[in-house]
Amino acid sequence: MTTNSRRLLGSVVFIHRQELITTLYIGFLGLIFSSYFVYLAEKDHISPDGKQAFTSYADALWWGVITMTTIGYGDVVPQTWLGRIVASCFSIFAISFFALPAGILGSGFALKVQQKQRQKHFNRQIPAAATLIQCLWRCHAADKDIAATWRVHVDPLAGESNEHHRKQNGSANEDNISYRRKLFRKQHSKTSMQLNPKRVRNSAASVDLEMGERKKEKERNSDVEDDRVFRGASDSRLDVMEGDEAEDHSLRRISQ
Repeated sequence: MTTNSRRLLGSVVFIHRQELITTLYIGFLGLIFSSYFVYLAEKDHISPDGKQAFTSYADALWWGVITMTTIGYGDVVPQTWLGRIVASCFSIFAISFFALPAGILGSGFALKVQQKQRQKHFNRQIPAAATLIQCLWRCHAADKDIAATWRVHVDPLAGESNEHHRKQNGSANEDNISYRRKLFRKQHSKTSMQLNPKRVRNSAASVDLEMGERKKEKERNSDVEDDRVFRGASDSRLDVMEGDEAEDHSLRRISQ
């Protein structure tokens, strides 16, 4: 018996240990009770040649072991009808439990072999799956539009610069839109100058109006910011003065 077969047998027995223990326990109980009842039925019987088959409980246990294991030497058998009925009933019950361990071990060996075959098949598929995943990741990492894969390793500050650009995208987009509008208006004005001078005058006047409105908006925004700064400074001064007055009042109370 080689080491591999021993390991296989030990693993099967360990996996199905609960089933084996249960069947052996029930079979052992059946052996004890069947031997005891057969001994009670046959202990007073004497054969025609003057011999007694079951002289003690040990003879009954010997008969039970030989019968339950389906060996059947035939040296000790029950002679009375009551003993035969008890022996037949307990034999059918106990033999079924004594035969279960063989079936459990056989099914365990079959499942173990099937598991090994599945493991071999799975091990063959692992390299192919690993290469597929690596190829997909390389394809994903080589994409120029993705800044979270290989650009971070090329430039350590790429991540920070990307975040900074994302934060400034809002204001930058607005500036780009206004800049595009200006370019479009300039191009449109150049083409319209060649086609119609009246339109040129009207466009120039509209541009002047827009520039004036923008200047007014900037002045208003600056005035609002100045007012906010002035209000914040005045509020801080009032808070300081109130704190000084409270300290003076507390000092006066202490002096009184």
